[in-house]
Amino acid sequence: MRTAGEIIEDILKKDGVSQSDLAKMMDTDRRAIYQLLRKFQDIKYSKFAEILDKLGYEITINKK
Repeated sequence: MRTAGEIIEDILKKDGVSQSDLAKMMDTDRRAIYQLLRKFQDIKYSKFAEILDKLGYEITINKK
C-alpha cells in the first residue's frame, strides 16, 4: 500500500508541480513540505485532503 506522501509525490511529478510550488499553494515553506513528504510520519487525513484540494484533486472511496 502506498503512503499519502508517495501519492502526493506522484501527483506532483505527473502535474509538473515542484515542492516549492506546493509550498506556495499551502502558504508554507519548501522545507515543511519536504519534511511532510519525506519523513516517516503519517499525514493526517485532513492535511492530505487539503493538499489534494490545493492540487485540484479530491479523495474518493470505492469498494474493491
